[in-house]
Amino acid sequence: MLTSMLRPVGVCRSAIARLVCCALASAISFSLPGALHAQLLKPTLPVPVGAYASINDPGVLLEKLETAQTAANTGDQAEILRRLVELRPYAGGLRWELARVYALRDDKSAAYDTMIKLQQQGFAFDPTGDKDFAKISQ
Repeated sequence: MLTSMLRPVGVCRSAIARLVCCALASAISFSLPGALHAQLLKPTLPVPVGAYASINDPGVLLEKLETAQTAANTGDQAEILRRLVELRPYAGGLRWELARVYALRDDKSAAYDTMIKLQQQGFAFDPTGDKDFAKISQ
């Protein structure tokens, strides 16, 4: 009888200990500086779709990007840059180029979303003087 009465106490203690540990872990994660907290997050890559989804080599994608840029094919440029950003999520220059291509295509919401992601990562780019952003700045 006594052991059956003690078992629930042990279960309650372990549950309380788990609760306290979870509360401490969440308090620590909220008190971390933004840059350190961002480094602790693991980027989740979306499942790639499209013609360039199977290419995992950034060098090959950059060559294809040059070809698309000389042909002024903004559709392929956007798709290639999206794939490059998936492969290199912390490369601010690639994300900025993606925002520029969206602006050239007059896709305002995609360009703004991309620029907000840049800002959240700590990058600061000023599109005011850039003629490529003229379509979305009006």
